[in-house]
Amino acid sequence: MNLWNAMGKRPSGECLARIQRSSMVREGRFHNALPMRDDMWLATKKWLAGAENREPNVALPIEQRTRADYAAHPGSGLRV
Repeated sequence: MNLWNAMGKRPSGECLARIQRSSMVREGRFHNALPMRDDMWLATKKWLAGAENREPNVALPIEQRTRADYAAHPGSGLRV
């Protein structure tokens, strides 16, 4: 995928045809299936002023680990 194409080049050819066949396109315009719940101003206000659910309702569990827990390399290569 070419980044510049993905960032705004007008679709053409098969890409344009696929878009036009989409059920999300009506009268030449794209329509979201789900309405947006928060507009940008409301989201910014919540971010700046705070909103509900900023702290957990219960204490987070803490699991005590030992050196032995880390002795073997994880099979996936990822240790979380």
